[in-house]
Amino acid sequence: MATSDPAPESPGCLGPPDDAPGRPQSDGAVVTWVWPEDEEAMRLVATRLKSAHPGADPATVEALVAGAYDELRDAKVRTFIPILTERRVRALLAMPPPDNRPTPES
Repeated sequence: MATSDPAPESPGCLGPPDDAPGRPQSDGAVVTWVWPEDEEAMRLVATRLKSAHPGADPATVEALVAGAYDELRDAKVRTFIPILTERRVRALLAMPPPDNRPTPES
């Protein structure tokens, strides 16, 4: 089966090649590189999170999933990447928005 996905330089390589291009996601957000076997899992994580947080901007949810995945993508134990990504993003979405009001000078 031929694919256009960039492949690691060697079968034992845990990370993408240094020159691997970003892979555009469905909403235009870009992840540095997505392992092909993780792509569908990340799409499902984003879909679940958008359903669980309908008030959140879908592009923000996609960006948070991409960022959380990016931090975990080189993990040696790949089995838990989807659940860890989802937990990390759920925690971020549960946080109250930052208070951007200026503080009075003392």
